[in-house]
Amino acid sequence: MQMPDNKPDFDTLRSGRTNVLIDDTIISGVVWALLAGLLFGGLGILVQQARGHLPATELVFARCVIGVVALFPWVWRHLGTLRGPAGPLLLLRGVSGAGSMSAYFWTLQNTSYGTAVALTLLAGIFIVVFSSLWLGENVTLKEAGAIGVVLLGAVFLYLPE
Repeated sequence: MQMPDNKPDFDTLRSGRTNVLIDDTIISGVVWALLAGLLFGGLGILVQQARGHLPATELVFARCVIGVVALFPWVWRHLGTLRGPAGPLLLLRGVSGAGSMSAYFWTLQNTSYGTAVALTLLAGIFIVVFSSLWLGENVTLKEAGAIGVVLLGAVFLYLPE
């Protein structure tokens, strides 16, 4: 059954019917996600190519400056909405982003590209752990076991061959 706003009903999607139209925003989101993945992968390759020429800290600085310049017009228009009660959380998010970018760039310059990407995929594990600690979300025994197995697998990435 279609919802009144012409968005697909997820029960209908799961039932396997083929006559359900996919919302344009879903397609747009997929296209933007693919573009982001392509650009992020290209960024990783460029960072690894700069190994030996530029330290990771300079690459992080350059990447942040380019990001500020690119986003400045949007930020300037929405400056009022970026302040207020969420301001400290935005600052914390910025510091966290700069720290994670520094760690990622350092990892790219000191390990193989595949290892660096595999380690960044651990972010989902840390989201589960942090949501449990900070947001009070429950983690089942099965999820905790899976987290342990994944972290053990990450340790094996760094064992000598």
